[in-house]
Order: sequence, then C-alpha cells, then structure tokens
Amino acid sequence: MAYQVLYRQFRPGNFNEIVGQEHIIPILKNQIKTGNISHAYLFSGPRGTGKTSAAKVFAKAVNCLAPEEGEPCGKCELCTAGQTNSLSNVIEIDAASNRGIDEIRKLREEVNFLPAKGKYRVYIIDEVHMLTNEAFNALLKTLEEPPEHIIFIFATTEVYKVIPTILSRCQRYDFKRIPSEVIKSRLRDSLAEISVECEEGALNIITSAADGALRDAWSLADKVLAASPEGILSEKAAKEVLGNAASSDIMRIAEAVCEGDIPGAFAALTESIDSGADTDDILSNLTEYFRSLMIYLNVPSCEDMLFKSEEYFRSLKRAAVNINNEDLIGFMSVLSDVRGDSRYNTNMRYLLETAVLRMGDKDRLTENISLKARVEKLEKRIEALIAEGFKATAPQREAPAKTRNPRPLRVQLPQSPAVEESAARDIACEVLQPPKTAAEPKASPTEEKKPVSPVETMGETIEDEDDDFDIPEEFAITEDDRDVMADMYEALQASADYINNRYRDQLLWGVVADMKPSSYDGEVLKIYPTGGSVILMEGFYAHEGIKRLEEAMNNKLGRPIKIEVVTPDEKGDKKKKENIDIARELFGELKELSENEGE
Repeated sequence: MAYQVLYRQFRPGNFNEIVGQEHIIPILKNQIKTGNISHAYLFSGPRGTGKTSAAKVFAKAVNCLAPEEGEPCGKCELCTAGQTNSLSNVIEIDAASNRGIDEIRKLREEVNFLPAKGKYRVYIIDEVHMLTNEAFNALLKTLEEPPEHIIFIFATTEVYKVIPTILSRCQRYDFKRIPSEVIKSRLRDSLAEISVECEEGALNIITSAADGALRDAWSLADKVLAASPEGILSEKAAKEVLGNAASSDIMRIAEAVCEGDIPGAFAALTESIDSGADTDDILSNLTEYFRSLMIYLNVPSCEDMLFKSEEYFRSLKRAAVNINNEDLIGFMSVLSDVRGDSRYNTNMRYLLETAVLRMGDKDRLTENISLKARVEKLEKRIEALIAEGFKATAPQREAPAKTRNPRPLRVQLPQSPAVEESAARDIACEVLQPPKTAAEPKASPTEEKKPVSPVETMGETIEDEDDDFDIPEEFAITEDDRDVMADMYEALQASADYINNRYRDQLLWGVVADMKPSSYDGEVLKIYPTGGSVILMEGFYAHEGIKRLEEAMNNKLGRPIKIEVVTPDEKGDKKKKENIDIARELFGELKELSENEGE
C-alpha cells in the first residue's frame, strides 16, 4: 500500500478523536442523540483546527444505522463507506473552484434527489467565503427552506467574508486554536501507535511552529521524520529541517535579558544561531515570548490566552521576577525597531545582537521609562543622599540692580565665519558705548519739535527709557514716533526668533536681529541693517529674507505689513570699517570677559 501522510492516517473517525474543541463537540453529539438536527451549519476558525474533520464525522453520524451516544458506530455499512470516502450521501465541494452562480444552480437541482442510502444528503462546502455574492444570493432560498433530507455544512477560515443573510440561516460554531500541550500529547500518542519515539525537544519545536493547528503539526512531523533516524522524531532533525529556534533557546535568551545577564544572553543567542536556527524565526519567537510575558504579568488566569507548554509557563514565571511593564514596553519597542531595520540590513545576526545588548541594559531604555518611574528613581536617590547626611540649601543670590532697558551681552557665538564677524561687531558696538546719561527734558508744547540729533560715530547714541535702538541721521524721527518705533523694534526681535524656530536659518536670524526700524506709515515698515548685517544683505535676499520677515511680522502683529529695506548714506562707511577693525581686535578679549562674568 502506498504511503499515506500522517494527517490523513490520523484524521479523526469519531467525535472523541477531535481534540481542543470541547465547547463544540458535546453540542453536536447531543443533537444527534436527540434528533434535533439543523439544516445548515457554519464551522469557522483557523486552519487545521478540525472544521472539515468535524463536518465529516457529523455527516457520518447522522447517517449511521446504529449511533452510540451521538457517535457513529464505525461498524455499519454507511460508517465503513464514510471512512473510505465512498459514501454517496456526502458531497464535498471546494468553493474556491466552484464559486460561480452556475455551480450553485446545479446544486439547487441536485438537492431534490433523495439519498441513495441513509437519511440525509450532506453537502460539505469548504472555504465557503470564496463564493461570489451572486452565488450566495442564488443559494439563499434553498438554504432557507431546503428539502428535509438535505444538510449543509459550511467551513471557512474567513467568516467575515460570508454575507449576513447566509450567516443568519446557519448555526455557527467557532473553532479555537488547539493548545500546545494538547497537540504534543496527540502527536506523542499517535506516533507511538506506529512505533515512532518522540524526543521532547522535537515536539516543542513542531508544536511551536504549528501555532495551534494540529494539521500543520502532522505535516511538520512528516517532514522531520523523513530526516530523522528510523523510528525517532529527533530534535536535531527538527532544527535542521525546520530552521526553527528551539523553545529552550528562546527561553534562555529571554530569561538572561530579563536578569540583565548580557553575556548569558549572547551565549544563548550564539548557540541558537550556530545550531541552524533562522534569525528571523528567533526574532519572531522572542517577540512572542515577551508578548506572552506581558500577558502573564497582567492577566491573572492567562492559560486560555496562551497556548503554551508547562515548561514555557515555568520560564515566564522565572522571568517575571526581574521585569516590569515599563521594561516590557521597551523590549517590544526594541524588537519592533529590529523588524523595521531588517528591511534595509541583511546582517540579521548583528541586529539581534544589538537588540539583546539594548534590552539587557534596562537602565538605558530611558525613552520607554514613564515619567512617574523616573521621578520615583530620583526621589530614591535623594532619600539615599539625605540618609548619608547630605543637606540641601538654596543658594543665596543678591537681587539684581534695576536698570532701564538693559542691553544683553551676547556670549553665544555663531559657528559660521560670516555670522561670527557680525557678532564681533555687535559686541564691540555695545561695549564701546559710553554710560547712559539722563534724558534731556522734553520741549514745551509751544516749542517747535526738532529732529533727534544724528548718530555720527559709534559712541554717539540716542537713549530713552522706551528705546533700545540707535537711529542714523538719515532716518531721524520725532519723539512722538519713538513709541511706535520701539514697538516695531520689539516685533523685529521677536520675528528673528520666529524665523530661527521655524526655518532653522541662522543667517536670517542674525541679520533680522540686527535690523532696526526707520519709519512706519501704517502699512509699510522701512528697516535698515546695522553692524555685521550690512555685509550679509546679499545672503538675506538669497534666503527670501523679506518674504519670511513679512510672514514673521504678520504673525507677531496680527495684521498685514509690508517690509522695505533701506540703507544709510555711504558717508558712514569709513567709520563702519573702523568699527569692524576694533570689533575684531576686541573679539577675543570680549569672549573671555563674557565667560568670566558667566562664572
């Protein structure tokens, strides 16, 4: 006789052999015992969990001549024919290849025929979600009021694709994934019947890869048996054939990471890879382990959520002692990064080793530690310092002297040579100014308003309690305009910060910070460059300075404003050159002075 694959050799012949579906099998058996059999059933669930097997056993049981407690007897003529798939009363249809309306029309004609033997003609339609909408609609009437001798059993792995009008006409049963221990027990007992000895490591690898599907487990066992010594299902062959990381290796890596034992984690990872485990599989299994650990920590009774072996649960218990939720969130983030990086890096081993290093050093996963945990850690450190006799006292500082419109000394020096030169000139201009003198009394209302005296040299300035800028002779303004100009000057300074924050443009920031207003008529603000910004005007225009400055001023003032840039008379060029030379000479000295004052 030709060899028959394991999942066909050990396909269930009765309800008792269907494992892992205890919430469904008793109901089906009771319906057979009482005779309360529905005309349509829908079996849904993951692959390999027993949907089609349950449908075949049910079809055999409803036609059995002598059922025993809801089970087919297995001895009568119809049961024997059912075991060899020669029973004409059971029609299996693959919906993937018979999905059109023509096939359903043919089925509607056939259902009128009585069964040749037994009570019922049973139609088992596998992967029913593959039917077209037209085919579903054509089946509706027959499904709603079928002949008394017809039973429909639909099986699907994607029940959400079945239209609601079909679902409402069926008894629906959802099959669950089969627990790993149940799969291991089934494999061990069944293979013992054919004189095959199973190594525990091989069973662990197979059940882990099966992911709750018994049929997958049989197929994998078939593959491993072909590479194993005769009569043994070996762990070594399972690792070589399936390229699957052994559960024991994953547990060792994960437990070492949780304990902060980086050398131990590296040793376990190296051993797993060298034994033939696939690196992508190691990543998936590590992710699954920490997911299971997260559930184990937060769900009191998680056995129903995790289909894991007893050994796996013992490992979770050991790991849970050294871990918390914040650490787990960090671990999952690290593994997620590895999954993303693997698309661009072919050296998966390097990525895994880096991940183990990051996870093993839990204290450095600060980005995944909550603010509360960080505050608690700081509080503990403070308590420890106080316990050692440390006393914290607030530093005594003298109250700063009140000054009117102080000019800050710029001590943070830009990096580029051009902006550095601008800063030098600004510092020199500010330091070389003489001490402020009291403002002259304002003229009486009868006196004619005179323009403010011009600035001829760097040391001659116009000072006022509401003024923080100098105005050249060409742009002299009256005292009544000074408040407006002061507001515009403040808006320019704020605009410089706005441009720097939004566009990260140090050049524009430096130039605009040195701009000062000359006139404003309610719509157009005229400004002029000072200090080092004069030599940077070409860059100002190249960087769309006017456009961005107008945007910043509009944002600051809350109304549209136009900007025009004007330049002073060239008669001050000689003096400006002298100022630049002086600034360069004083630059180093001023920098040292600023640093000393900061200390």
